[in-house]
Amino acid sequence: MQSLYMKRWDKQQPKPIMKDSPASPISGNHMFFLTAILWVFLLVTPLPLHAEELKQPLTPVFQPDETQHGFSEFQSLPEIPSSTPPPQQGDKPHSDLSPPINTEQPPKGVFYQLDFAKDLEDDEGMRRGHFVFPINPTSTLPSDGQPIYLVFQVHSHFASYEVFGQLYPEHVTDLSPDTLLDEDAMHLALEDDSGYLQFDPPTHQWPIGTYRVKIFVGFEASQFNLMGTMRFSVIPASASP
Repeated sequence: MQSLYMKRWDKQQPKPIMKDSPASPISGNHMFFLTAILWVFLLVTPLPLHAEELKQPLTPVFQPDETQHGFSEFQSLPEIPSSTPPPQQGDKPHSDLSPPINTEQPPKGVFYQLDFAKDLEDDEGMRRGHFVFPINPTSTLPSDGQPIYLVFQVHSHFASYEVFGQLYPEHVTDLSPDTLLDEDAMHLALEDDSGYLQFDPPTHQWPIGTYRVKIFVGFEASQFNLMGTMRFSVIPASASP
């Protein structure tokens, strides 16, 4: 009985670990950690072959000595010959802009005819527009107390507009050339091909001398729509024909 008891007790006791026994194997976590360190070392440290390739400069795709599209053999783009001859010495510069309007001359453009007269007739045209024509048109008028008319005919137009006239003395005794004596305007509708401006004498009769009428086209009189200038002379009534 005693020997059996001793055998059972020996089986229940754990076996002590001897100091000279072999080391335990490496766990899975330690192996993963070592593998990760190795990969990091390989990625950070380039191979000698890669280091030599990085030191070499990149070869350009296009070499200066090569010819590509026919222009690389030149240091700059070749000059394209022009069909326009070079300007000669003494030539005036050419401008595509139209010459400026001489506002001291009779107006042109929309106007077909302009005449001064002491009287006029106003009839209705086929399109129910005004058809005005002067009676005995002349630029030399007698000195009396009657108004002076400036009758004008215009070309066909596709929009309505107004014609303005400003009367100034040009060479008249006791009157400054910058004195505005009278002003008139006429609205032209689409069916109107003619019209007139009426100017009254500055006093009981017209002073002897020459006068000028500035003509404007648009919807107001300004220097931007000044078209030209018309002139007439006033002579003594006894000297008029």
